[in-house]
Amino acid sequence: MNINITLIIQAFSFFIAYMIMDRLLLRPVIASIDHQDELQQSIEIRIEHVSERIDQQLDEKDQHWSRCKRSLRVPDITLLTGPILLQYPEQIPYRELDPFIKHALIKELQSVVVGRVINA
Repeated sequence: MNINITLIIQAFSFFIAYMIMDRLLLRPVIASIDHQDELQQSIEIRIEHVSERIDQQLDEKDQHWSRCKRSLRVPDITLLTGPILLQYPEQIPYRELDPFIKHALIKELQSVVVGRVINA
């Protein structure tokens, strides 16, 4: 079996080149990839926490609006004494109303709501 010296030199130079590439190129790239994976996981955890907090705040706002709606609910239609409100005792779709009547209706409702809030 004839082993040429050049084969041994090539194997040795390949081994040295691999070690240099491992220390200068492969290890930093692997460390960078690991660091990016950790960052991604921490960002995903933050997103979950923020999403939970947003859901909680939305629930609190919904509860607040429900309390506001309950406190402003008019139990008896006779409390709404404006001329336009009494003119339309049944429910008419808002889209079918005349624009002038819509404006007047909004003003009346606004005054009733403001009065109820001030007197509450």
